[in-house]
This record gives sequence, C-alpha cells and structure tokens, in this order.
Amino acid sequence: MRRQRKINNMKYFFIIFLFAFLPVRGDNIFGDNMTDENISFYYSPVERGLILDCNDNTDHRIIIDIYDLTGNSIFKQEAELFAEKSNSIPLELKPGLYIICITEKGKTTSKKILIK
Repeated sequence: MRRQRKINNMKYFFIIFLFAFLPVRGDNIFGDNMTDENISFYYSPVERGLILDCNDNTDHRIIIDIYDLTGNSIFKQEAELFAEKSNSIPLELKPGLYIICITEKGKTTSKKILIK
C-alpha cells in the first residue's frame, strides 16, 4: 500500500516537473543539434495524425514519444523523415493535454499540445 502511494506521488511529481519546466512552443532544451528550423511538428485533428516537416536538405531518424497528463507514455515510435518534405504519422488522440517529445541523435525537443 505504501509502495503504491510512493509510486503515485512520484508520478505526480514527474507531471508537475514536466509541465512546469518544459517549454510551451517546442523550444529546443537540450542543444543546438536539433532546432525548430530543422524539424517542426504539430498534431492535425483533420488528418488525425502528427505532422512533421523537414525544413532542411537532410533525412532524419527520430524517436517520437507522447505522454499524457499522468506521465504515462501513450505512444512511442521510431520514424524516418525525408528531406524537405512533410511527413505524417497516423495517430488519434482523445481531447486532453499531451507532451510530444522528438529525439534525434540524443537531442530532444518537446512541445505541449492541447486537443479540444
């Protein structure tokens, strides 16, 4: 019983930490290797998927992680983005607040999104 309560408390601490310290606009927080000029992303409810745009002339191998409000990972996938092209990852999200993390070569950028 105490162990479960401790795990729940840690989960809530993690959630508060994520929402308090992660940038809102997808600013790069871990370095200059991956910036918003290279890859931009957003969720499209019309296309029911995550849209990733490569704005440079190189291909990218990335890892996509999506977390819900409770800190649970609800989606994880590796993907290859092609140069100067819009890429779509099929994904249906229920209304709520999510954190999308994109990792490439050990560098991560994240963005909070609200699905209405």
